[in-house]
Amino acid sequence: MNKRAGSIGILGIVAVIVAAIVLAVTAPKFPVADTPAVPDDAAVPPESAMTDASALTPFYRIGRTVEGVPGTMLREQAVEDAPSDVEMSRIMYVSEDVNGNRIPVSGLYVTPGGEEPEGGWPLVAYSHGTTGSTRICGISQTPLQQNTPGYYAWSLQIKPLVEQGWAVVATDYEDMGAPGTPMYLIGKTQGQNVLDSVRAIQRTKTNVNPTKTAVWGHSEGGLGAYATGQIAPTYAPEVPIDGIVSVAPGIVPALPFALNAIVKDPEPSGQTSFVMQIVRSWVAQFPDQLDEDALTTELGRTVGFDAIESSCGSSIKAALDQPMGAYISEPLPNSIYPLLVENTVPETDLTIPSLLIQGMKDEAILPTANIAYFNLLCNAGVPAELAVWKNDSHNGVVISARETMDDWVADRFAGKPAGNDCPNQ
Repeated sequence: MNKRAGSIGILGIVAVIVAAIVLAVTAPKFPVADTPAVPDDAAVPPESAMTDASALTPFYRIGRTVEGVPGTMLREQAVEDAPSDVEMSRIMYVSEDVNGNRIPVSGLYVTPGGEEPEGGWPLVAYSHGTTGSTRICGISQTPLQQNTPGYYAWSLQIKPLVEQGWAVVATDYEDMGAPGTPMYLIGKTQGQNVLDSVRAIQRTKTNVNPTKTAVWGHSEGGLGAYATGQIAPTYAPEVPIDGIVSVAPGIVPALPFALNAIVKDPEPSGQTSFVMQIVRSWVAQFPDQLDEDALTTELGRTVGFDAIESSCGSSIKAALDQPMGAYISEPLPNSIYPLLVENTVPETDLTIPSLLIQGMKDEAILPTANIAYFNLLCNAGVPAELAVWKNDSHNGVVISARETMDDWVADRFAGKPAGNDCPNQ
């Protein structure tokens, strides 16, 4: 277990998070945009909604364990019918899981078309949000097929980055594409998968600039972006990162009263999909600490897990149409709370400049928890930047904040110093 989680203990963790939430809502000094909200159909157009799964092809056939140092490129395949103004390929490389086992991980690599600038394209490592948590929900498989996870990621998030003149490497994560153990919201694994995708590209491509690398993530990927920055100096010290953009990160406050209240909610909730994916993943990743039978009902172990294993995106939510308590047992076991802190609240000894973007009408995560995390960074003496969109949703803020995010990354690539929105610094 993470030493920090073990040493603070549950009561200490709760006290820290509650105090940070109080700071978040009582002493904000960060930029707040009071602009009209982006409509849902503009934030996620119908053709980008994740309703379909992605068929696995022979490219993804490989053993669950592999040889080679992390970042070793295993294979690459050009994506057929890619737009004429980009170069696009699937990749597979060596990475590590949360226990340090060598595993294959797949991903997508995209560069602008034409000749790269002197020194090579700046590289953005993209950490994707929740698309599902099984092999058919990876983003590299069908990036050009509408209504799949790949098209969602490409059309709404990767393509705008490439249009800035940047190369993008986008990991699928463990067990999404290449085989592995179910993995969802495990920050360490996500960070390792991101960093090893960068290693694989920098070791095999001459068209990227090894001195210009940034990390960009949304939702689950926002957590992955922070985790990447936190572990980079020790896990991949040869990969310098200029900055981290984390949009609506999936940080889960380990508050027993709050989580048990969510489970008791008598109404169906979109949160059920996220919680069920955590449970399915974590009982597989941490079998000595979590008991599947103690966490789930019979309906959860059958209908719930079946929905996750056979569907992606909004199709999972549609299948889980009962109140959360129909799938999740309560009260939740105490063993889950240290794991929540260890895996979904990145440590605060961050040394890389970061920008946290948050919409206050976010329906998928708790906005004040993310502002609380920003305050935790500040209280730890870490310079950080935060920008809030008062009226935007979880997906809408990606659109509203696009110019702010792109300008921020461009400034980091240009070597300009980052700002600091911490009220106590």
